[in-house]
Amino acid sequence: ASDQRQREQAIQWLHSFALNPVAWNLSISLIFKSKNPQVLFFCSNILFTKLQKEWISQPDEAKTELHKNILGILQTYIRKPELDLPQQASQRICLCIATIAVLSPEIVPAYIE
Repeated sequence: ASDQRQREQAIQWLHSFALNPVAWNLSISLIFKSKNPQVLFFCSNILFTKLQKEWISQPDEAKTELHKNILGILQTYIRKPELDLPQQASQRICLCIATIAVLSPEIVPAYIE
């Protein structure tokens, strides 16, 4: 019973963390710093979920910074394959980029150039 209660509390904490505005930058930071596959997936999934739900409401400066940072994650792992971004996290980061492109089509030319 205690284990189940701790699990439920942990899940609740993770959900409330994901709703916090700080989750954007902390998730990006952890992706650059962590080697733990679960942390990498969790953080990339938070970014993907936040993009789907909160991108439109972000100010333009925040969108520019988030886009730059998320693209930077992908570029870092492409340039340094030894860092070994797990496939699930990599897929989420790619979905983040695709989501940004769909929700802010004016950004698409930056990918082509």
